[in-house]
Amino acid sequence: GLVVGAGYVGAGLALTVLILAILTGVGRLEKRLAGPCKKVVLEVSYALNGGLTEPALQRVLDEDYLDDSDYEFGAVEPSEGSLEPSGLLTVRYCKVHRFHRRVAGDLSAHPAVTGMVTIAPTSDNATT
Repeated sequence: GLVVGAGYVGAGLALTVLILAILTGVGRLEKRLAGPCKKVVLEVSYALNGGLTEPALQRVLDEDYLDDSDYEFGAVEPSEGSLEPSGLLTVRYCKVHRFHRRVAGDLSAHPAVTGMVTIAPTSDNATT
């Protein structure tokens, strides 16, 4: 922007193309070095607490940058001896990369979470 503002439009465009090429190359190199994601399905059961837990768990998912298509909230019927149903959160996340799998630890640290079970690898083991 400064180069173009100083009157060097050609140099500004050339620098823009160079920077985009460098960022694209670094992104591809990073994916090659880190390897592909391998996603698993995690089922998280939690106490509903009058509807207060779901927004708190949503915040955890947002902070860990999960796509909306990678999780689903649902309710489970009350178990024997319990009057209130519990919630069930189904999450697909990458278990290979450290910065992706932190979501499981962040969810387990929430006080309303009552259990977590890894179900199986998903057939969608692509990208990211």
